[in-house]
Amino acid sequence: MNIPRLVAAVVAVYIVMFVLAILFFDMLFGAQFAAYKDLMGGEAAEQNIWPYLGYLVQAIMVAVLFVKGHEGKGVGEGIRFGVLVGLLLGAVDFTWGAHLAAIPMGTAALAGLLTFVMWVAAGIVLALVYKPAEENGGDGS
Repeated sequence: MNIPRLVAAVVAVYIVMFVLAILFFDMLFGAQFAAYKDLMGGEAAEQNIWPYLGYLVQAIMVAVLFVKGHEGKGVGEGIRFGVLVGLLLGAVDFTWGAHLAAIPMGTAALAGLLTFVMWVAAGIVLALVYKPAEENGGDGS
């Protein structure tokens, strides 16, 4: 495993996830999710480091999983990987929201959909970092 490339992949995924989370959950749909801010710890949670560390762990794990299974087939492979991860984690967000937190079904579905889109974007980023060897002159790993 090429550690510098893995670190680059983790950093790239983390940045994409962070930017998309702010874009989706704060800027575009912030008003819809603001009503449920207390479920996330309220105002104090904004100063909490745990969500940032959680995204970092997710970025590390997804990058390692991608590296272990990637076949060097380009962006299509990243999209397929992102769809699989997005379906898994989007379903988790939807289930948490709709069942455990009792958020209205539409808002829970939106959270699941946005999470899905975030992970598809992460898969694309991983595929770009791990372009096939003939495209980047390296070993593809």
